[in-house]
Amino acid sequence: MRVLLLLLVALSIAPLYAQDLITEDKSSAVKLLVDSDPTDAEVYIDGQLYGRTPLAVREISSGTYEVKIKKESFNTVTQKVEISALGYKEVFGVLSGKYAILNLESSVSGAEVFMGDSLLGTAPLLKVHVPLGRHTITVKSKDYFDWSLEMNAVPTQYNYKAVMKYMYGYLSLSKAPQGSEVFIDDKKVEISQLSNYKLEVGNHKVEVNHPSFNSPVEEDFLIIGETRSSIKVENDYFSKAALLKSTFVPGLGQYQDNSKIKGIAIFSGALLTGLLWLNSELSFKDKLKQYDDAKTEYSRPGYYTKLVEAHNKVLSTYDAAKKSNSTKKITMGAFIAVYAYNLIDALIFHSSGRSLTVTQETAFDNSFNIGMSLGL
Repeated sequence: MRVLLLLLVALSIAPLYAQDLITEDKSSAVKLLVDSDPTDAEVYIDGQLYGRTPLAVREISSGTYEVKIKKESFNTVTQKVEISALGYKEVFGVLSGKYAILNLESSVSGAEVFMGDSLLGTAPLLKVHVPLGRHTITVKSKDYFDWSLEMNAVPTQYNYKAVMKYMYGYLSLSKAPQGSEVFIDDKKVEISQLSNYKLEVGNHKVEVNHPSFNSPVEEDFLIIGETRSSIKVENDYFSKAALLKSTFVPGLGQYQDNSKIKGIAIFSGALLTGLLWLNSELSFKDKLKQYDDAKTEYSRPGYYTKLVEAHNKVLSTYDAAKKSNSTKKITMGAFIAVYAYNLIDALIFHSSGRSLTVTQETAFDNSFNIGMSLGL
């Protein structure tokens, strides 16, 4: 029973004790960090000696202070800092005054760090001395774009993090008709290679051809870092595009569907028969008018000899009009035949739709080997 009571008491005061610990931890949080190169320098805050570097100051009120770092035989560094209730400040002094200190972290461990053309080392870099003046810092790693910055080094400490961008994406072929040929950027790629096929970030073109295709399908696409792309070819669905084009301009659908010779032949045939039809139509109207005029003349009273001449003219103009009408029907039939062939050809041979589409989505993780998918 006594043990049970002790346990209950302990449980009841535990939250209060935990709260005290939290409060104590908050009140003892570091407000100011002071360090130097070399270390073991005296730190004065508003003229009062607080200790030696490296120094963590917890008991200090919010406000603006003068921090002085001093060491015999070295320069003295003085800096104004403002301390708030939340967070903390860091002060670092390079007491020699002859160089800067560089700390550099990279998202790719082991990346090479260059200052100009000189190799400083591999990331992460800690406490590297950098000459004063302007420098270009470049971080390099295989399969990643270079990361660089310009710095004007003064006697202080610089902390940088290089976030490297992966320079490749991967293309995979998931399905294709037997015997397909795939070209990427006009270079033929074997089907066996299209499993995580490596492509540099940027613009590319994919083209797919097959013996059953009357023309290749192609698409320009963009590989973006940390994306997943899917490339799909839709084949043999009904498309009325070529039929509509050939309806308004005979041969246009065939011409634009990579059957240029056929398209030109159909257009030329339709144009020629159309012109012949138009010419025969005009000729028939002219012959018909002559026949009507001859009939009018024949109906007028006159001498016998004139009446015979008028009758003969009616007969001759009638025969000419009849012959012209036959020619008109033949040329009209020829035009209709060419136009009908144009529509039937467009429907049978050029209405199979094929399209290649590219879709992309953001990757769900930070993996660079996220791949792309090519579906046919």
